Amino acid sequence: MNLVEVPLIGADSSQLFSVKLTARVMNICQHLMAALLTTVGVIRAIVDGVPIQVALITGFAILAWHTAGSLLPVKNRSPRFAIWWLVGFSVIWLVAVAISAEFIWVAFLLWLLAGHLLSVKWGYCFQFWFWQ
Repeated sequence: MNLVEVPLIGADSSQLFSVKLTARVMNICQHLMAALLTTVGVIRAIVDGVPIQVALITGFAILAWHTAGSLLPVKNRSPRFAIWWLVGFSVIWLVAVAISAEFIWVAFLLWLLAGHLLSVKWGYCFQFWFWQ
């Protein structure tokens, strides 16, 4: 179980195969997107003049937090944990954007995760706060 599966916990047994397959595909695509967008941010930050070590450490922090979101919920399936993970990911992203605006690319991943993990009401609030 990982963060992608948290909103899918309530599925009944007749939907179990479909839910598991959907969650697996979403999980793989989420990791590919995180790696791609972070790599774009790191490369563009280096080209923009950010020291290589700083850009690499920033990219590593983004990917480490993202990966932790896949590994940690095995023991903690609480939606509250998913929300706090998302808040932490947002803070890391804000620091990354303060280091280099080129990490703005990761916002797309963050926006998709917020739409998936939060209810509609809280998703709108997050989006409003996020784009201010």
